Amino acid sequence: MKLTKWKIAIISIILIPILIISILYIKFDRLPIYTFKGQKVYYNHAVYKTDAAFLQKYTDGKLQTDGVIGKTRDSKFLGFKTTVFKAKGYNKSEVIIIKGLMFDDVLIKEKKTGE
Repeated sequence: MKLTKWKIAIISIILIPILIISILYIKFDRLPIYTFKGQKVYYNHAVYKTDAAFLQKYTDGKLQTDGVIGKTRDSKFLGFKTTVFKAKGYNKSEVIIIKGLMFDDVLIKEKKTGE
C-alpha cells in the first residue's frame, strides 16, 4: 500500500490532536490535589483562606500567576475542576490563586495561633 500525500495528511490530522491531548492529560493528571471545601482549601496539613487585600491586588492586575502547581476536585457537575496557580513573587506555600470555570480567588495560608 503506497502512502500518498493525502493519506499522510489525513493520518497526521487524526494523530497529532490525539498526541497533544494525551500529553496534556498526563501533565495535568500528575498535579497535586488540593481539597476545596466551602471557603477554605486544604493541602498537606495547611489551610488556606480567602484574603480580600490579595484578591483586590489580583483584580487590579498587580498580582499575577506564575505557573500551575495543583488542581482541586471539588465539583460534581461534569467533573469541572479548578486549577491552583502560584502567585508571582510569593512562596507557593503561602499565597495561591485558584481559577475555576466561573471564578478566580486568591488564598493565603492561615496562621496558627502558635506561629
